Amino acid sequence: MISSTENSASAEVEARWEATYRNGAQLNLYPFDSVVAWFSSRFRNPAARAQVSVLEVGCGAGNNLWFLARAGFRCAGIDISPAAIEFARSRLATEGLAVDLRVGSFAELPFGDQTFEVVLDRGGIACVDLETGRAAIAEVARVLRPGGVFIFSPFSEGASLPADKKQQIGCVYDRDKVLQVLPERQWRISKWTRTETRDELAGEITRVLWWIEAERLAGS
Repeated sequence: MISSTENSASAEVEARWEATYRNGAQLNLYPFDSVVAWFSSRFRNPAARAQVSVLEVGCGAGNNLWFLARAGFRCAGIDISPAAIEFARSRLATEGLAVDLRVGSFAELPFGDQTFEVVLDRGGIACVDLETGRAAIAEVARVLRPGGVFIFSPFSEGASLPADKKQQIGCVYDRDKVLQVLPERQWRISKWTRTETRDELAGEITRVLWWIEAERLAGS
């Protein structure tokens, strides 16, 4: 059960991101290169992709889903912002791409148990606080099939972020926090890398992202 405090925090996050998308900001059209590289190398046979169900948590304007649907995967996405989902739905429909898009909370995914082979989160769960993030990842485990893969790419510590970016991030994940939300009894981490973006002129790191691939263990 979600507490009133969690509901209040969720409402704040929703309002912030709804304003962002309504104002036309972050309406990205094209997928992130890391997403393209991973799915293209992992699923090389285009004919087999129709059997792979992918959920993106925090799908925003649907830029990653646009790529995945065009590549032949069965796709779904969820975001807390109605404006983001409205934009994504319109754009995907224009190209005749069928994607199951929902407005909702990461902590209460509106999908059945063991529905997906892959769940993708690129910076979405980092927009909520740690406890909501923990609940969201528990939901990810529920909707993933045993042996399915969770791609978790939150912000890490060590970056000099501008004020507007800091406001968007609900939790910065150091190693301890990652291990808290991906316990060994439930997940097997097969890859864990850190990517830093550095502004050499300013002499500072401006963004740090984890790229974590975790397999949902059978029986967990």
